[in-house]
Amino acid sequence: MGGIHGEGLQSGRLMLNASTPVLDAHMHVAGLGYGGTGCFVHPKTLNSLPFHFLRTFLGFTRKDTFERLDELVLQRILDLIREAPSITHGLIFAHDAIIDKDGTRNEALTQFYVPNEYVLKLAREHEELLPAVSIHPHRKDALDRLHECIEAGALALKWLPNSQGMDPSDKNIIPLYDILAEHHIPLICHTGGEHTVRVLDHRLSDPSLLQLPLERGVTVVCAHCATKSGFVDRDYFEVFVEMAKKWPNCYGDTSALATLNRARYLPRIAKMEELHEKLIHGTDFPVPSSALPLMRHFTMSELSRLQRIKNSLERDIQIKRSLGLSEVVFENAAKVFSITRQ
Repeated sequence: MGGIHGEGLQSGRLMLNASTPVLDAHMHVAGLGYGGTGCFVHPKTLNSLPFHFLRTFLGFTRKDTFERLDELVLQRILDLIREAPSITHGLIFAHDAIIDKDGTRNEALTQFYVPNEYVLKLAREHEELLPAVSIHPHRKDALDRLHECIEAGALALKWLPNSQGMDPSDKNIIPLYDILAEHHIPLICHTGGEHTVRVLDHRLSDPSLLQLPLERGVTVVCAHCATKSGFVDRDYFEVFVEMAKKWPNCYGDTSALATLNRARYLPRIAKMEELHEKLIHGTDFPVPSSALPLMRHFTMSELSRLQRIKNSLERDIQIKRSLGLSEVVFENAAKVFSITRQ
């Protein structure tokens, strides 16, 4: 077997027997800090309807959630990747706190926090996991933190602008973008609607704000392809499509598209074959995927087959394949995140 390597990864750390690594390139870890993880979820978020829905989907009891959430989420991710025939690795996301423009952490507004050190540690300890870090550009030491994370093996930087409160078009961020471009580290940026965590500024859902990093040579992945998540959200999908056509370094990921809120986009995307080379596969774990919102696009036997797939990662990828997404969508992440097989 050969090793799989990326920018900053230690040689030979990841081993696989697949000719091309297939990543779930959009996975979230979370926790309450048990075992020294440093993770945090605000009590109001823990008791929110979206979190209750996710906990129910994962099968976690309330007692287990409050006593060992960190351990449960990690083990579930590992089990799903190891048992999914079509997935070899998962790109797991850190999530920085909300940082005000003066550089201080806003404890009142921060709903959850996943330290970079935690995802980097998990990637060192588990060959199936790859690290995407999160550094708020308002941090006074943002550039130093980015250099440290790249040296430690980070494969991407992840932002959720409308909920974390950063504006990707802010020219003060240019030095950070230049570091990303120099080291070929992609920026994964949430675009479009958001309803799992509180939105601070809906204006920051607009993918056109990412023109600045694209101009600076950064590879940008527009998470969710800038699709709507709720009824009142603005639809930025066509904006993303035009950006993907214009910029060679602009991609979108398919995370959370096989869900009730975004499923209407998948059949349309499947028909846009010219767009497939600019798409990257992801699920948005722990957000559950389902074929039911797409039932009119399947025969009853195919719908039944897809819904019987217990592994949520495998079910998601099979739904997208059945709709007609090209195999390049599932292979692109290896190229975009500079991963190769020896």
